[in-house]
Amino acid sequence: MALTYVAKNEMLKGIKAVLTDIQLKYQDGTTGTATTETNLWSTTPALGVLDQDDIVQFVIDTSGGTKNISGFNLIFTSGSVLGISSNFTQIFNYPNDGTFTFDGMSIIVN
Repeated sequence: MALTYVAKNEMLKGIKAVLTDIQLKYQDGTTGTATTETNLWSTTPALGVLDQDDIVQFVIDTSGGTKNISGFNLIFTSGSVLGISSNFTQIFNYPNDGTFTFDGMSIIVN
């Protein structure tokens, strides 16, 4: 069953309203503290695309050793239910303290 444009937009509006927490995933299987951002995506989805509105920046603390970032989780506002999980094709290695920034991320629903 194909979704109509109206049904798809209503679904996207629902996703935008509740997918507001993002956390980093590490190669060792652990995750970073979730950061809540109420305006991660635009309020008016067009053609099934939601574009990120606000920049989210994580501070990487390497005091416990090198950190290898392998992906991220988008979780619902409850902070406990996973919405979307993504793995990067390349692992980002932090031998020293630094920052990891999400900017200009889009969600495309087909």
